[in-house]
Amino acid sequence: MTMTSLTFKNAMYWDVRAVAGVLAATMLDSVLGRWLEPEPGVRAQSLFVYYTARVAEAIRGGAARMVEHGDEVIAAALWLPCGSADRPARSATAGGNGFDERLSQVGTALNSRHLPHPHLRLAGLGVLHRWQRHGIATRLLTEDDMAPLRPARCVTAVAGAFTDLCTQCGYRPQGEPVLLNGGHATVRMMVRAPTVCAARSRNSVAESRLRPVTGMASGTVGFVDHRRRDGS
Repeated sequence: MTMTSLTFKNAMYWDVRAVAGVLAATMLDSVLGRWLEPEPGVRAQSLFVYYTARVAEAIRGGAARMVEHGDEVIAAALWLPCGSADRPARSATAGGNGFDERLSQVGTALNSRHLPHPHLRLAGLGVLHRWQRHGIATRLLTEDDMAPLRPARCVTAVAGAFTDLCTQCGYRPQGEPVLLNGGHATVRMMVRAPTVCAARSRNSVAESRLRPVTGMASGTVGFVDHRRRDGS
């Protein structure tokens, strides 16, 4: 597989369910997904409903990027406006309020670490398992590098390989790490300013082709958890 066989494009309203499915599927068995909802069936439904709403929101007021191989959606990234007044969105999930309460815990813990000026935050990132380690996530995180005047961007990364990937992509820690309830995961806000984008613009394409992705799942409330239950 080469990058030339993939199509990176903006998602449309008729793509909402396919994109939400990719994001929910890649989050389903992650450490964070299991913490959000322990019961697998409820977790799958809750994640799909949550991401369906977030994809539509990103299409309306942010950026919803998707990657296709032929007719199959294999990866996606959602970016939403994020400012000092940002609050975590609540989802009308079928799993009761436990899922939403845990989402709110993360949003509340990290809200004060958002930048004081308007910027974009990562609201979801997913690459289907068989398509990982091909630089797809790297490109989704850096494909705005040729436009350095676009807003700054933030992600909320679970400690581990995804934090390392964000660092390689020009993101820098913002504030102190936060330990989620029960110690299930440590998350931290990471920010990439437009000046970082400009500095990387000349070599970002080459790096996205050469650097492997060490594992990826989707994010909720702007953070991404790549770790499986066994910590890989």
